Amino acid sequence: MRYIANRSSGKQGHAIAAALSKLGADVLGVDIASNLVEAGNKRVKAEGITNCTFQEGDATDLHELKDQSFDLVVSIFGAMFAPKPLEVAKEMVRVTRPGGRIIMGNWIPGDPTLVAQILKISSSYTPPPPEGFISPMLWGVENEVIDRFVNAGIPKENISFVRDTFTFSAPFPRRNSSGDSGITTALP
Repeated sequence: MRYIANRSSGKQGHAIAAALSKLGADVLGVDIASNLVEAGNKRVKAEGITNCTFQEGDATDLHELKDQSFDLVVSIFGAMFAPKPLEVAKEMVRVTRPGGRIIMGNWIPGDPTLVAQILKISSSYTPPPPEGFISPMLWGVENEVIDRFVNAGIPKENISFVRDTFTFSAPFPRRNSSGDSGITTALP
């Protein structure tokens, strides 16, 4: 199986890529940010993973990748931030083999999750976006996603959605002996 982590090669993309490669998939992580590409390549090298690499690329123009060359294309909170959503959908479809799958994790507007609320609040304090700007949050609106992928050549009946909420746990700083809050240990 050939897999591409498209424009999500940050920590989520690195973790997904490493996990799939450990299961035997040949994995390519693509990101527009060279520092994330470098970090991904360092991580897989440190873990001794040889069937996973990362390279720079733009989700709106994956010209360096051959047509129909991946069984699975995944973007978790990544491709949704590319400025030309229809081009993103077309490129994801172009590089996916017939019978392959495209999986995206996107923020949902109006969702009660922390990130959705932060984006909503921060947008009310920022200047209006430039003319022609398309909100990345529209990747969380089913009709918008359907339109984009139908225009990219996917039959509507082959598009499905699952709404889910993921809870991420993180250790909190402990209170010191005086009762004041503060970090008393260094967390990795």
